[in-house]
Amino acid sequence: MTNDEFEKKMEFIVDHQAKSVAKIGQLEDIVARLANASLKRLEDTAEKIAALVDSQIRLTDFQALTNEHLKNTDEKIVALVDSQIRLTESQARTDEQARRTDENLRSLIALVDRYFTKEGRNGESQG
Repeated sequence: MTNDEFEKKMEFIVDHQAKSVAKIGQLEDIVARLANASLKRLEDTAEKIAALVDSQIRLTDFQALTNEHLKNTDEKIVALVDSQIRLTESQARTDEQARRTDENLRSLIALVDRYFTKEGRNGESQG
């Protein structure tokens, strides 16, 4: 091989190596940008997951509070129903007592009416 051929091959190799180094630099730049973009996406995803977890925790707390309020409301409704039942029973007793009072009053009115009808106006017996 002649000196010219050797220099041409050497020049080709050096040129090819320079191009390879440049391409490797470009690839390193691309890999670095991909890594940064991936890291940014992972950070964004981590933030979104953290927000979802916080939201789920708040929702769970709200649901527990709602369930407690529902339980309290249910207890109040049961107490209200019991009170209404007692009130209805009491009203039935009151109605029965009023009915008996009406009967007794009618009997008393009839008795007084008979007394005054028999005795007359001056308390004297007619007859």
